[in-house]
Amino acid sequence: MNVVDVGPTLAASLDLDVPSFDGVARDDLLPGARTATRLRPASPRRAGRREHAPRRWSTDKMDADPHAWIEQYAIGLSQSIHVLHLTTGELQREVERLRQVASITEVGAWLRMLEVPESLLVSVVMPTRNRAERLERAIASVRAQTYAHWELLVVDDASTDDTWTRLTALADDDSRIRPFRFDNQQRSSIARNEALDHAKGDVIVYLDDDNRFDPEWVKGVAWAFTEYPDTQVCYGARVIDDDARHQGLDGRSLPFVQLLPWDRDDMLRANRVDQNVIAHRPSPVRFDPAIDHFSDWDMLLQLTDDVDPLVLPVVAAHYYSDVPDRLSADFGDRAFVDEKMNYIRQRTIARRTRPS
Repeated sequence: MNVVDVGPTLAASLDLDVPSFDGVARDDLLPGARTATRLRPASPRRAGRREHAPRRWSTDKMDADPHAWIEQYAIGLSQSIHVLHLTTGELQREVERLRQVASITEVGAWLRMLEVPESLLVSVVMPTRNRAERLERAIASVRAQTYAHWELLVVDDASTDDTWTRLTALADDDSRIRPFRFDNQQRSSIARNEALDHAKGDVIVYLDDDNRFDPEWVKGVAWAFTEYPDTQVCYGARVIDDDARHQGLDGRSLPFVQLLPWDRDDMLRANRVDQNVIAHRPSPVRFDPAIDHFSDWDMLLQLTDDVDPLVLPVVAAHYYSDVPDRLSADFGDRAFVDEKMNYIRQRTIARRTRPS
């Protein structure tokens, strides 16, 4: 916002006509204005400044009832400052987001040309159920990694389609793929735990069967854990196909990159990191079957009880929001969500406040 526009914007919010002010009032910052969603496709910018009809509030009102005028002035000023404060916060978040995107570009440019010794074995954990075609797409993204020293542990959670047939055929073709199967459905947390119990890797990463890895992700993970050997856990970025659809909103929006900065307090309030972008050293930590819907949040909270993660500005996964039967479909039940979130928070606080 141009500095010279602050005065006219505050005056316009109070319906005051102050001819001595330079600049133009910003309609989008006035009380009641609706700010456009960041991720909607932007309309073309107009050239030059917009013309605004003068907004007047006659000083006769002040003469007739000065106390009421002052009270109304104070209310309007408070509303305007509140709107400007919110807008400043949004601007700060947008600046931080752009910094993260720039960092992803910089690190990605370096990583693409870097030769990373394939000394670390990276274990990829993937549960699946009745998504044979999408599973093949997800596995193809693992096989397309530029870092070849990996193993893929796929746990078929009692699929009733031809998942197991396709999976074993892929395993016969690539010995790095290690398939497991449950005869009775156990759900995703137990399936991931099964894979973790069999993992042999120096580093663990996760991929859901309806998403895909970026080709450089496993290489980025191996580089990070080699270059920064004290690192115990890290997380990267994800590209979401459609933010409006991802949030259950009307309309469509363009894909965007998500990489939030680490904030321990904010992380305890709500999840900030998706399962598909987490990487960590082997650990006794396991997924809690009682909270399948928030397993990634709970897992990362456990992994970071005593350490902060490395925020790795590398694209980890491409996230698809058009998949039916997602666990997030249950998030419309507010009571259910609150119960599970409170369970995770209380369990985390109890762990972190327990005497050592």
